Amino acid sequence: HVYMKDGDKFLLAAKKRSKQRTSNYLISKNKDDLSRTGTNFMGKLRSNFVGTEFTVYDSGLAPKDSKGAQNKLRKELALVTYASNVL
Repeated sequence: HVYMKDGDKFLLAAKKRSKQRTSNYLISKNKDDLSRTGTNFMGKLRSNFVGTEFTVYDSGLAPKDSKGAQNKLRKELALVTYASNVL
C-alpha cells in the first residue's frame, strides 16, 4: 500500500499477479478491492524479462484483446529503464 508522507492518506495498492512470465502488478485505488474487473482497478505495472524496464499501463485492453476497438486500447503511462549491474 502507498500512503502520503504527511497524514497517512491512502493513495493506491498493488498486488503481484501470479502465474505471469514477468513481474506484473495490479494497481488499485482501494486496498480492499484488488480485482482486475473491479471499479477500483487503475492499471498495471509490468517488467521485461530481465527486470531492467518497467511499464505502467492504464486500465484499457491489451492490443490482442481489443478486437479492433481502438478506443478501448490501454495506454502507456510511464516507463522506467535502468542499466543492469552485472559484475
